[in-house]
Order: sequence, then structure tokens, then C-alpha cells
Amino acid sequence: MERDYKFTLGENIKNEATTLIIQIYKANTQQDKREFLLLAKEKVEVIRLLLRIYKDLKQLSVQQYVTVSEQLESVSKQVNAWYASQNK
Repeated sequence: MERDYKFTLGENIKNEATTLIIQIYKANTQQDKREFLLLAKEKVEVIRLLLRIYKDLKQLSVQQYVTVSEQLESVSKQVNAWYASQNK
């Protein structure tokens, strides 16, 4: 990663990922999980967008992007399923 992007977009991705983990933790400890899961879903989409920008700026190879996207998709599916189960 180029230095300029590492300390701008890279820092944003780290912050969003940290917030995502915190929202998942909060959802796990609360009776009403929907609010926290909704925020977690939003964070997943923000991270997805930032990663796409990173790839478009050629700071990630296609293979790196695919690897990270697969992992993010796994988290997204889990959060979405959890959210859906709370809304039944």
C-alpha cells in the first residue's frame, strides 16, 4: 500500500472494522439486538465500499480483493441471518 492511502483509506477501513466488531459484541450482549445488528450491517457495506475504492486505486491486487471480499461476505451473511432471525 502506498503511504498516502495507508494512512487515509487504510485507517478508515480499520476504524470501520473495529466499529463492526463492537456492534457485533453489543448485539451479543443485549436483549434487543436489532439496533446493533442494523448498525453492523451498515458497517459491512461501508467496509465493502472502502475496499472497492482501494482496489480501484490499485492498492489491492484482484486476488487480495477477492480474498478479503469472501471473508467480508461471510461476515455479512452471518449478520444478515442473525438480523432476520431477530425480526421474526
